Amino acid sequence: MIVSHQHRFIFFKPNKVGGTSVHVSLAARCAPGDRVSRISRHSRRRDDDLYCVEGHNAEGLRAHAEPRAIRELIGPDQWRDYTKITVVRNPWDLVVSSYYWEEWVRFHERSRTRTVRQRLRQWLRLRNPLGRSVRQDRTAFMNYLRALPERYLNRPYYFDASGQPLADVYLRFEHLQGDYDRLCLRVGLPCTRLPRLKTRCRPRNAAYPGYYNEQARALVAGLYQDQIDHFGYVFGENR
Repeated sequence: MIVSHQHRFIFFKPNKVGGTSVHVSLAARCAPGDRVSRISRHSRRRDDDLYCVEGHNAEGLRAHAEPRAIRELIGPDQWRDYTKITVVRNPWDLVVSSYYWEEWVRFHERSRTRTVRQRLRQWLRLRNPLGRSVRQDRTAFMNYLRALPERYLNRPYYFDASGQPLADVYLRFEHLQGDYDRLCLRVGLPCTRLPRLKTRCRPRNAAYPGYYNEQARALVAGLYQDQIDHFGYVFGENR
């Protein structure tokens, strides 16, 4: 969550859409009087680039604060007058990303209590989940999908209670740097390269279409129907 009074924008950060990279870049241009939520610290096991955002004036709001909470904090006038910014992502790709993130978190939470051999076997499975068999991997992914945590639906970041869009600018994960450059020109910020963060939780070659059968595709389509319709996402495409 960022509220910049100098540049008159509000940024709200959905889950697993590349929002941390945008948050870090925008926070670096904020003034001391702006509101910036603190985010997790850099991890060499997880991030390609270094970063640090301590946060200030956030009044206890977390990095993933929902728009309604931000509006309550700053009031209706600033909410109306400032440019509201967020990030969207192809839902089928987002779900695969969240699957690997949950796997990564579980691995590192449990690794302290495991033997070296157990940690190695679990890490190899995490980096190459298809190593055992396609059937086993699809079963694990399908089980995860059936119990998908509600936070990954991200609906409160995009639509209000009546279904109306909340943001003025939607950066697309699929061409994030280009969209971010255009945003910087719009709000008067210098264009900078977005850092690569939380990129090591998912194998480099884990293209999302390979994780889906017809049932899984349909399930995600039902869960994210409003976003698919509004943003025009199509399975198998990155645009």
